[in-house]
Amino acid sequence: MRESFRYFDPTSAAGYPAVFQSSVKPRTPGQCAITVGVADDSSFEVEYVMSEVPPGSPDACAVVQRAAEMVIDNVKAGKV
Repeated sequence: MRESFRYFDPTSAAGYPAVFQSSVKPRTPGQCAITVGVADDSSFEVEYVMSEVPPGSPDACAVVQRAAEMVIDNVKAGKV
């Protein structure tokens, strides 16, 4: 998938392999997407887009990483 994105930053979410990705580089402030691999053939994506980025706004990638971790926690707990 690396070739599909101009911004590609490997990371993890709750122990699962993940990547922050974007079609633009550098990524736009206030926007971030994370794709998390949960099985050899399954992944999910969380995207966060702010229309305006006021001073003191949270980092968009920190927001999507936390959201992805919450999704994983809910799946493990059988809440979805």
